[in-house]
Amino acid sequence: MPTVITSMHVRHDQVEAFENFQRQINALGVQQPGFCGREVVRPVEGLQEDWIIVFRFDTNDHLQHWLQLPERTRMLEEINPILVHPTTYKVVADEATDRKAATAVFSHRVLPGGDQAFLDWKRRIIEARASFPGFLGSEMFEPVTGVQEEWIDIVRFDSAKHLNAWLKSPQRHKLLDETDQFLLCLEAHPLATGLESWFQLSHKSGSAPAPIPRWKQASIVVMALFPTAVLAHFLVRILPESFNWPTQILLSNIFGVTALTWFIMPRVSKLMGFWTNPAQDQKGWRNNLIGICLVTVFLASVLGLVSWLLTE
Repeated sequence: MPTVITSMHVRHDQVEAFENFQRQINALGVQQPGFCGREVVRPVEGLQEDWIIVFRFDTNDHLQHWLQLPERTRMLEEINPILVHPTTYKVVADEATDRKAATAVFSHRVLPGGDQAFLDWKRRIIEARASFPGFLGSEMFEPVTGVQEEWIDIVRFDSAKHLNAWLKSPQRHKLLDETDQFLLCLEAHPLATGLESWFQLSHKSGSAPAPIPRWKQASIVVMALFPTAVLAHFLVRILPESFNWPTQILLSNIFGVTALTWFIMPRVSKLMGFWTNPAQDQKGWRNNLIGICLVTVFLASVLGLVSWLLTE
């Protein structure tokens, strides 16, 4: 995968300024076409003095666009005074791939006082997964006080086969055995290639992607499922009488799942994104009320239309 690896030796008294730079350049990176992932490896005393920042893109053209972006160049120039040595780069070009990526999302809740142990463990698990075939990239988002208590880790592989190989690997399970000492809980949410577009995690300006509340997920699924089920019912009714009812149910389910996965849910999820993944300045009761009203009006309209058709 096309990648740029940046190495920066930051002055000890400028770490806070550098972390602020990281948030800004990450917010810029995720907005660029073809962005696939980013990792940051902190310095390790006695072993590594530099910060290592990795950006991955889906094609060489998108990587080149990122490298030549004027905003990126300006931001790098602005941090030169806080660096001990000039920034070094390594660019790794690759052929584009059309394989479907597979994603898993992990949430980690760290025990009080376990932050340093978790950060050390995080560095080691990033290094371990990066050595597995098909690894595309990962992003780790810190907790946000008052909003989200967990660390969110988004991991991408080029196929479900490669993702499962990592999830079931002895190396990963060995690392997971260590987490009892510093994690209160760890939850894994694999996202299959077709279904991950049902609800997409979004993050802007470097903020952590908050999980979509379950009641909103349920509302959106009902919003998409009801008209799909009605349409499937009408389609089944035109089948020949030789099709028994188990066959009719099977065909109805195949139609419904196919339509929802590849056509309906991705569009409904995007359309209702303002409600399921609102920006920070849009959160609140007004946003929730608008979303609830839209879902209610839509379902009532479909119900009324279907009832009218059945009476004709």
